[in-house]
Amino acid sequence: MLPAQDETGQLLRAMKTMVDKLKEVIGNVRETADSVATSSNELSNSAQTISSVATEQAASVEETSASMQEMGRSIQQNTDNAMQTERLASSQAVSHRDCDLGKWLYSKGIDKYGKLHEMQKLETIHEELHLTVKEIVALKNSGNTAGAEQSYLKIGPTSKEIINLLTAIEKKVS
Repeated sequence: MLPAQDETGQLLRAMKTMVDKLKEVIGNVRETADSVATSSNELSNSAQTISSVATEQAASVEETSASMQEMGRSIQQNTDNAMQTERLASSQAVSHRDCDLGKWLYSKGIDKYGKLHEMQKLETIHEELHLTVKEIVALKNSGNTAGAEQSYLKIGPTSKEIINLLTAIEKKVS
């Protein structure tokens, strides 16, 4: 049945149109709300993911920083040790009394075996070896590499002579 053409009918039709429009608006609002809810969930998930990644990266950066600090301390310790070793090795290289053979010679060797001709010669040759090393260091430090290399050629024969004298001393005292 068709609504009447009178005012009441027009009012009913207007109400029906308004209800239809309201249903349409409510449907649109529902769709928009669902879309907003979906987007909101996606944003929340993305935010949680970003937060997790940021936390992991912060932990990784902190761990890397700690590792770098530890490595820096280790490098400094190695540098300090190397410098100490270099100072010790340098002093032993240029001093016939500070090297291991010199320490033995002047603490026990000469007292025990000083009467042997080979021991007396060993002391002299050993001191000459260290004078040569001292000369090499001085030449190298002054920039005279060629002179240092030339003096270095004396080391081999002098070392052989020291070994031969030690062998001879060992045979005599055995």
